[in-house]
Amino acid sequence: MRLVYISLLLLFSWAGQLAAQTAPCGVSLADGAVIKAQMMENRRNINLAQINRQNMTYIPLSLHLVGNEAGEGFALGSNAIEMLCKLNADYADQNIFFYLHGPLHYIYDDVIYDDAYNNTGQVRMSSYKVPNSLNVFVSNNVSRSVAGYYTPSYDFVFIKNGYANGSSTTITHELGHFFTLPHTFYGWEGVDARSQYGGAPAPVIINGRLVENVDRSVGANCASAADGFCDTEADYISERFNCPVSTNLQDPTGSPLQINSDYFMSYSSDNCQNTFSQEQKNAMLSDIANRGWSNFPAPSNMDTLDGRQIQGISPINNDFAQEVNGQIRLEWDTTGASSANQWILTVERTFNGIPIAQVYFASVMNQNFTYIPRAALSNNHQFRWAVKPLHPAYTCSPSSNYFHFQTGFATNTTALSTAAENQLRIFPNPIQNGPLQLQLSSLENSSASLAIYALDGRILWEKQGLAISAGKQELQLQIPQLAAGQYFVLIRSDKQVWRQAFIKQ
Repeated sequence: MRLVYISLLLLFSWAGQLAAQTAPCGVSLADGAVIKAQMMENRRNINLAQINRQNMTYIPLSLHLVGNEAGEGFALGSNAIEMLCKLNADYADQNIFFYLHGPLHYIYDDVIYDDAYNNTGQVRMSSYKVPNSLNVFVSNNVSRSVAGYYTPSYDFVFIKNGYANGSSTTITHELGHFFTLPHTFYGWEGVDARSQYGGAPAPVIINGRLVENVDRSVGANCASAADGFCDTEADYISERFNCPVSTNLQDPTGSPLQINSDYFMSYSSDNCQNTFSQEQKNAMLSDIANRGWSNFPAPSNMDTLDGRQIQGISPINNDFAQEVNGQIRLEWDTTGASSANQWILTVERTFNGIPIAQVYFASVMNQNFTYIPRAALSNNHQFRWAVKPLHPAYTCSPSSNYFHFQTGFATNTTALSTAAENQLRIFPNPIQNGPLQLQLSSLENSSASLAIYALDGRILWEKQGLAISAGKQELQLQIPQLAAGQYFVLIRSDKQVWRQAFIKQ
């Protein structure tokens, strides 16, 4: 098992991974046509009356986390696991249960990482697919602003890092495509209906597709136009929107549209999307039968887990981490999660007890300890670590409490020299109203960013393009007035990071 550590501090990087669903789905109009065609074929060929809807369907899911070949840019494993917990909650009323097929797959691949949307990246992802499972890939970079997509050509789902979490509905939406559901607004992809057709009847044809009428009576076109479902209202909005939404859109006959924001296959905010219609559920059930996916056995272990009962063994209680052969051993007691077969480990750098960066993560199989390279941890700093237990059928456990430790001073001349150079002093400290005066030492000329943080992690003020010269220098910055309290400054260039706490009186 190849383990990963992050050597560059990505300040509060995980906060950005809890993004709201604000980017569109990347399923193209052409792929949407393939999806709908398969749905219509299943409708003709699958007899739903012969399917026992009471039986639970268990679907194995292979989860692939992609970073670059330097080990950077991976989504948080704990967030990706919470995504599966959210997925099962969204599909629970259909008696569909997704379980983890094998360990988390960490893929080090610059081709995918550089662009997971173009055909080259898709071909590469296809080569990593695990047979007889639903393959979901998570990576950070795409050439279009999309939250995720399903590709019928390669039959896998992609989720962007920021949407792989326990709150986004992106995974639920994309698996709807996987199981043959078109967008509720199928045909309107890429068209701003409100600006082009607001206040007037819509055209009969859009993007070569028949426009769905509002009418739901016998003989209406809802069974063939747009998404092909009569129990989802006509919907022409293919750009993101807040919800609920009101429009002055009309169908081709002049009937006003009432947009329903509740469907997972529409575009709306995560807090509004909460349901599949009955016809959509029927279509997914038909596709599961067509794929032969109703025959997978149930996981052997269905126990629940509770990571909050896990106790750390070492290092804890802000102990100094003990290094052996360039590695530090982290160990925990499995009480409360003894049936777990996999553990998601995260280590974060802290400042006065507040997390400021994730510095290491790993997936640990079938053991309650792991070794991390001492090189992943900076000298004379404080850290905290936690583990999240899981097994294939249970990904909903909270993580353990955090266990705190610290590292000692550097012991080699080079490291000591670097530590001495990376100095930042704030004077006076405590500060009064007026400019912030800094004194720092730099190894080289560079352009840096500066941020002032509150102790709860909020960024209060930022400055980009700060010119840093080699050697010692003083800087004077006009900053907004701060309330009395404690803060800290972080300055970051490509090669160096400076941090210092200060008090505002």
